[in-house]
Amino acid sequence: MTSPTHDETGYITYRNFETKEVSFNYQKVGPLPAYKVIDDWIEMEWNILEDTKIIAGKLAKRLHTTFRGTDLLFGLLTIYHFLTGL
Repeated sequence: MTSPTHDETGYITYRNFETKEVSFNYQKVGPLPAYKVIDDWIEMEWNILEDTKIIAGKLAKRLHTTFRGTDLLFGLLTIYHFLTGL
């Protein structure tokens, strides 16, 4: 199990590399109770397309993957090394 990853809202993520599970812990918000989501960690095949798109004034390559039957396109800004949704 990995060390937990936090963000400013208290959202916590654990990844178990042995069992290929990922879990998300959500804190109590208002009247809603705290809860935990455990799901399978799905390996995705990424295809780097020749198409490009301008995102925030920077040239981004388009990436394609399929996640649980849904085709997804993303932009890869190589100068910043992070993904953005298209």
